[in-house]
Amino acid sequence: MKDPPEPEPAAAAASPQRDVEPSPPPPPQTQPRLLRLRCAVQHYEWGRRGPASLVARLADEDPDPARPYAELWMGTHPSGPSTLLGGGGELLRDWLARNPDALGPAVAARWGGDLPFLFKELKDILKTVPEVQGLVGHEDAGKLMNTKEYDGGNQVKSNLQSAFAKLMTANKDMVSEAVSKLTSRLNIESKIRTLTDKEQLILSLEKQYQQDVGVLAALFFNYVKLSPGEALYIGANEPHAYLSGECIECMATSDNVVRAGLTPKYIDVQTLCSMLTYKQAFPEILRGVPVQPHVRRYTPPFDEFEVDCCLVPPGELVVISPVPGPSIFLVMTGEGELQADSQSAGEKAKEGDVFFVPAYTEVKLSTCGPESMQLYRAGVNSRFFS
Repeated sequence: MKDPPEPEPAAAAASPQRDVEPSPPPPPQTQPRLLRLRCAVQHYEWGRRGPASLVARLADEDPDPARPYAELWMGTHPSGPSTLLGGGGELLRDWLARNPDALGPAVAARWGGDLPFLFKELKDILKTVPEVQGLVGHEDAGKLMNTKEYDGGNQVKSNLQSAFAKLMTANKDMVSEAVSKLTSRLNIESKIRTLTDKEQLILSLEKQYQQDVGVLAALFFNYVKLSPGEALYIGANEPHAYLSGECIECMATSDNVVRAGLTPKYIDVQTLCSMLTYKQAFPEILRGVPVQPHVRRYTPPFDEFEVDCCLVPPGELVVISPVPGPSIFLVMTGEGELQADSQSAGEKAKEGDVFFVPAYTEVKLSTCGPESMQLYRAGVNSRFFS
């Protein structure tokens, strides 16, 4: 689980059904039922700086005003592993290796001693943006313009891949000239008409990433603005970029990121262009499904994870039923208490506190004070156990 940039958080088939054995009864528990975690901060250049960053506040750090605070990683990823507070700095991953029952048998069998999740259209463009058409080239632009809706999927993908690759591998001087021409034209036209959201995005990106091919590549992408409470899921090999705001992100644990623009990090254009899906669809917006009072669930079509949003009103008790896999809880706002089923006393919880919860553990949530407490829970997708 990680917490990068107001949610800014493509349709995909549902996970196939599988025949599984019924979940065995929970094993006897000897380990602590709640583990308070210290989580890793990632200082990527696109992060907000100093006290303005929600990440810095959640991490309970005394932020350096000049340093960016981009993401708070909660999980076992080796690039940003969580450690146990009060446990001598022991890695959560090492603790799980000694206590595999905390994962539950199904998760341990599938993913070993690890957490599977980390709680971290184009024709109009070619007609109206000559700067892009010039980089794509007459031949590839013509193929896209002549593509019919009934053309085979492989042919459409091939045309898209060829055109996108031409753009992304264009000569740097040509890219710089195209970006300059496009932004100059849009600045002039903004005085006589209202620019589209995507045109305004181009001008904003150019201010941050001058002469970057990613400024032009943004025209090939969907531009999605999420309201509070909304989410989207992104499948493997589908490109994306966070642009602004702060959100909760949950992802399958991996280290397979390929970058090609809008970043000071290493870019690998050839690999990116060869691996993308080139789907033509607007991403599905998830608004969550109520699973019980005060709890909404966001369920992507992946086995590795799901995310619950829990809003606990003052004076009420919210009980999270036991699940056959591990969970991580993040307190976003407010103050309260988390109580595990085998503990006589609860754990005080405030903004930025993170807890690991083993499999088969009931958790009771309550507030302290006059305001609601908001938490997020990341866990293995419930469909995996059905």
